[in-house]
Amino acid sequence: MDPHFRAQDVLRCHLCETTVPQYHCDLCHFDLCKACAGTHLLDESREHKIVPIKQRESQRPEYPKCSKHPARQCELFCEPCDVPICVHCAASDEHKQHEFIDILTKIENKKEKIKIDLQELERSIYSKYQEAALKIQLMKNEVKENTRKSSIALRRQGKIWHRKITSVIWNLQSIINESQSALLDSLLKEESKLSHRITEIAERILELMKIQESNDACLISKYKSRIDEFQKWPPRVFVTLPHFCPEKVDRELRGKTFGCLLSKFFIATKERIYVKELPGAESSPQDRTLLNQPKVLGDIRIDFDTMYSVKCKNDEEIWTCGADKVLKLYNLHGELTESTETKNGNHPWDIAITQDRELLYTYYKNGTVNILRNGKVEELIRVYGWNPRNICFTINGDLLVFMNSYAKMQSKVVRYSAYTEIQNIQWDDWGYPIFSGGNINYLTENKNLDICVADRKACTVVVVNVDGKVRFQYAGVTREAFDPVGISTDSQARILVSDCYNNRIHIIDQRGQFLRYIHNCGLEHPFGLCVDSKDKLFVAQEKKGVKFIQYCK
Repeated sequence: MDPHFRAQDVLRCHLCETTVPQYHCDLCHFDLCKACAGTHLLDESREHKIVPIKQRESQRPEYPKCSKHPARQCELFCEPCDVPICVHCAASDEHKQHEFIDILTKIENKKEKIKIDLQELERSIYSKYQEAALKIQLMKNEVKENTRKSSIALRRQGKIWHRKITSVIWNLQSIINESQSALLDSLLKEESKLSHRITEIAERILELMKIQESNDACLISKYKSRIDEFQKWPPRVFVTLPHFCPEKVDRELRGKTFGCLLSKFFIATKERIYVKELPGAESSPQDRTLLNQPKVLGDIRIDFDTMYSVKCKNDEEIWTCGADKVLKLYNLHGELTESTETKNGNHPWDIAITQDRELLYTYYKNGTVNILRNGKVEELIRVYGWNPRNICFTINGDLLVFMNSYAKMQSKVVRYSAYTEIQNIQWDDWGYPIFSGGNINYLTENKNLDICVADRKACTVVVVNVDGKVRFQYAGVTREAFDPVGISTDSQARILVSDCYNNRIHIIDQRGQFLRYIHNCGLEHPFGLCVDSKDKLFVAQEKKGVKFIQYCK
């Protein structure tokens, strides 16, 4: 049949395609002419129900045609193959020993599933998405309103600055003008004195010339010399002129001076998933309470003159660095599995592990942060005027670098994203430096995104939030001198700090409250610290290698 006329041939006999069929088989869903109706009944492979075309049960679903037997309809459904089939397909080797069900039953089951899905979509899912869309709209309005308010505040601050700058300029100009008037008055007085003396000298010269030419003995006898008076040289006049010495204008005004945005632009999405606890699974981190007496699990002898840092590559291997140009990887049996010489034989200061398990190290003398990649060292970051010292990676993959100025007068923490600077933490709300100018300041990020710094020179642990605002400081709990060096955090957001010269580890909570010590473990000058995924503590001892300790359940 010409497909162009199929739309007009709505009703034809299923077997001979005669127009206007008079009968219909409700079981086979065939439209049949009078002649074909008798032929159709001769097919004894299945039951038939022939009714006049106007009495057909149109509400029943139509059987799909079999792709392999076009003259047949699919009356069965193969469960293993998940496809509808006809009776001939069911008898073939392709579906041998497969389980079949009536296709109408399958359709009814599907309809029930569709009904359930429809209800779920209408009652729950659709409303949740509408609610999420509404929240996005509210967030958009909030962003616009925040932008408006921030812009107004920024312009207001700009006007204040303009007024302040204008006031400062006028004050300085007034001082310049007053200085000029005072200097000119003084110079005019000195000039008047000199002019008067010059006139006197000129008159005296004329007077002496007359006397010299005169023969008047009386006049000559009355002459008195004033040379001693005139031989006093005129006073030297010194003038100190005011000069305007402009302060160097930074390319970017410091936030502590002008003002700053309290947080960076940030947007995140969080997938909501269901987690089913499996029987026999390892206890969750919430169950890891502190042990009354920590246990030493092992010691690894490291061939460094002085140990600086230790970082976990995974739960079975640790990277180490010290007063040597070689970075060394050890397993927990104390076996050296890899060693790499730093670029140009540089002396590393600290190390960190990326999310891809690559090793970073700092070289403070040339201001670089370097990465060990595929057995080769590459330079990632170079800073000028500052010495990068200690480093760590954050939960979201940012790099935190503690650095101090060449003269060690200033220190700061710089956040890098994709190795591009995005945050600078240096000053508090009153314009005072947050950190001391010391050169040993290990740092780490806690689970609540706090940045924890062991400020050794200040004998204090400084904790700031993600925006760089100081949350608290911890300076120990006894009168003994606190010597904080290494610092790390665990799954409970507890902060562990090595107290180097007191040979112990302080454990404090995320609010700065002291919990207990790790001591009596044979620690000798503990330096760098790290904690693995199972909260096993690794301690780099200054002269004694690495000790690993179990301190919680």
